[in-house]
Amino acid sequence: MTGNIWHNRHMKRFYAILVLLMLVVPLLSSCVPSSFSCSSAPEPTPVYTGPCHADFYADSTRREGRGYVNFTSTSIGNIKTYRWDFGTGRTGVGAKAAEYYINDGYYTVTLTIEGPDCHDVCTKVDYIEVSGC
Repeated sequence: MTGNIWHNRHMKRFYAILVLLMLVVPLLSSCVPSSFSCSSAPEPTPVYTGPCHADFYADSTRREGRGYVNFTSTSIGNIKTYRWDFGTGRTGVGAKAAEYYINDGYYTVTLTIEGPDCHDVCTKVDYIEVSGC
């Protein structure tokens, strides 16, 4: 009888921990929808292989006329390199970067981060809207 009580008590704990993990793990491994969250691009598929997470924001996502948009990484982890693709054919490096937009359109921006034990990509589709050029 004592064995059954011990077994039941531990099984309840096991299921409680399993349910908690099922709720928490998706929040840690995916982008949370908001105006500054990372959304995955259809191609290439973002890769998350370690203890870092790529994310960023722009000082403005809508621009009237030509001008600079400043980008800031909010990525976490032991990051050594930051590579930006601004959707214009030009790229940048560093935790902060800027791009000068000269044509009307919607621009997809990608940040790739790498460290000694991690690699992650954050792509925000049609993140920058430029009009009136």
